[in-house]
Amino acid sequence: MRCSALWAEYRYNEADSFPYFFNTCLRRSDPLPLTLYFQKGDTNSMLRSLKPHARRVRSLSYVGSDVGAIDPFTSAALNLTVKFHLMSWGDFDGAVNTDRNLQIRTGEPMQSLDLSYISVTHWSWGRMTKLVELTLNSVTSLAPSFFSRLLQTITASTGLQRLILCRLISEEPEEIPGNESSERTILLPSLQELRLAGLPAQLTEAIISRLHADRCRAIEICDELSQALMFDWLSQTLADRIQKSRTIKLRLGSHPIHGYSLGLWDGPDGDMTLYTCAIDAEGRAGRISSFARLFKFAGYDAPITLSLEGDRGPRPLVFDVPGSELEELGELSHIQADRSIDLSVLLDDLMSEGHGDWGWPCPDLQSIEMATCSDQLYESMSKSQATRRWRVTPTPREKGEPVVLSAE
Repeated sequence: MRCSALWAEYRYNEADSFPYFFNTCLRRSDPLPLTLYFQKGDTNSMLRSLKPHARRVRSLSYVGSDVGAIDPFTSAALNLTVKFHLMSWGDFDGAVNTDRNLQIRTGEPMQSLDLSYISVTHWSWGRMTKLVELTLNSVTSLAPSFFSRLLQTITASTGLQRLILCRLISEEPEEIPGNESSERTILLPSLQELRLAGLPAQLTEAIISRLHADRCRAIEICDELSQALMFDWLSQTLADRIQKSRTIKLRLGSHPIHGYSLGLWDGPDGDMTLYTCAIDAEGRAGRISSFARLFKFAGYDAPITLSLEGDRGPRPLVFDVPGSELEELGELSHIQADRSIDLSVLLDDLMSEGHGDWGWPCPDLQSIEMATCSDQLYESMSKSQATRRWRVTPTPREKGEPVVLSAE
């Protein structure tokens, strides 16, 4: 049988049925590094064949229901340095389950660690000081001082480009260190993506209060932060990039979208999107003033789009914010409201004597887009447009059709 000596990667699933070919490939390719992917099926027999070659494994990815079979194999994979990815199938409620238990054993430092729906009984923290990617999703730690050691590890991993921490549980009670020491600053100059969700409040605040990552292009924070802490951190992190942005889309929602309550995304061509869960059950929008101060602090003077998003309940949420508050967003050029937001109160305020007929305190406003608009409001706007610079479209309007007010 002919087999290339350069063979160095194997992908296994339960349909594979060529053990002789597999063992021949392993023997012929020795001592080249190996990359292994296990996606489903009984892996025990395959691991028995692989164990003599464990020293060659540089990258290991497993998705399945038998983490317990993988764990002993990793004890011999001391050169597992490129990527270690394990995801256990099935429901996970944080309870200890020996079938999901894993140990991170002593070995060479890893570049990428990605664990999901797993219980970890031992961490070799020395292997995690040179990480480029760290993802811990629905992980229960049975080891002591988990959160404290995790903070130390993140601080030491200055080359991190991706940090995702979701639903972490420590079985051992511990006190999370505060942010009183400036020596504990988390400096991650290469970080591109950050996501924090379902963490203890003290851990989220400990990370954010110390984190300096001014190149991060995607931020999703699902845990609610104090407003003061959030904007202090945004000012430190975003001021320079806000100043350089060509346009900013400020999204205000009444609930955490996709689970996060604060989001930041850098788009192409200098576009930036900021999202925050800031509309309460009464339709009041908080943080507008804080964002306005942030933009002014950064010296931002380019267009701002304000996007309003509700929770898609049985009735639209009345956006009860007077135009005078939105005036603080001096560069406001567009307002967009989805079908769960009712802008009638805002528009009535703009039609009041204080602003004149369809006046507006934001001089750069070019359009107001409403996904939903009552017939009464549409008729009122249509009658008023002749005396001002606003044009209402479409005309005529089909029932339920979105409405746009645009500057002539």
